[in-house]
Amino acid sequence: MKRFFAIVLAWTLLTGGASLAVPNAAKTEEAVSYDDTLSYALDAGQTTLTVNLKGNPTTGYEWSYKASAEDILEEAQSDYKPDPNPDGLTGSGGTFAFMFAGISKASGKVSLLFQYMRSWEAEVISAYEIAVTVGQNGEITVDGVDMPDTEHESLS
Repeated sequence: MKRFFAIVLAWTLLTGGASLAVPNAAKTEEAVSYDDTLSYALDAGQTTLTVNLKGNPTTGYEWSYKASAEDILEEAQSDYKPDPNPDGLTGSGGTFAFMFAGISKASGKVSLLFQYMRSWEAEVISAYEIAVTVGQNGEITVDGVDMPDTEHESLS
């Protein structure tokens, strides 16, 4: 019995009090990195999707999006967070973050088309399309990510 307590005490000290792994423990977030520009994450209940896109608004370029269907997924929040800058350096990039929530009692498939462009120009320099399914309870599933041809018409 003393040996058991010694092992538990040693484990607690070595792991900083972290608990032993429990099978089927709930995850807090499922994060997926598509490439150097795009990553996305689903919250533990899979009712919130956060899409992160690298960019640099000091160049005039910004990410915008359009949903293929309304009343299935709604934007809950969007934000831009600049990367840390070394002293005296301005104009470095950061991350555009878009948070979406599944609408309860609405279900279906929706595509989110993200385009990186200047608002005063027609040229799209980068694009991503994220296919999403939303269940009746608002649960979100990402079905796939594609990089469509940027030669097509802009969102404006």
